[in-house]
Amino acid sequence: LVQAVLEKDHAVLTKIPGIGKKTAERLVLELSDPFRKKVESGTFQISPLRPVITISSSRPAGAQLIPDHGIWGEAKQALLGLGYRENEAQLLLRRILDEHSTEFERTEDVIRLALQRSPT
Repeated sequence: LVQAVLEKDHAVLTKIPGIGKKTAERLVLELSDPFRKKVESGTFQISPLRPVITISSSRPAGAQLIPDHGIWGEAKQALLGLGYRENEAQLLLRRILDEHSTEFERTEDVIRLALQRSPT
């Protein structure tokens, strides 16, 4: 919870039963400063549940990495359904797209490769 609030990760907060978009926004708004102070003072300690993935790319900022349709869109939605964050799914699928020159015929093949390359 603390990490989600500090990272302003509304998507994680809305996965909590009973927490909708507006409540998640309010939690972030009202708890960010108190949580940040407690982390800085050492009262709260947070550590990432998953490794932090940094995306470095020569593509222009805001460019869409993976199409939201076809095999790639289906694979991305499957990864999101498995709990990956948007940027993690994008990164994994971009790596596969960059590494393989062949066209994939099945979504399952793309998902399998993504899960094999996943750091978690």
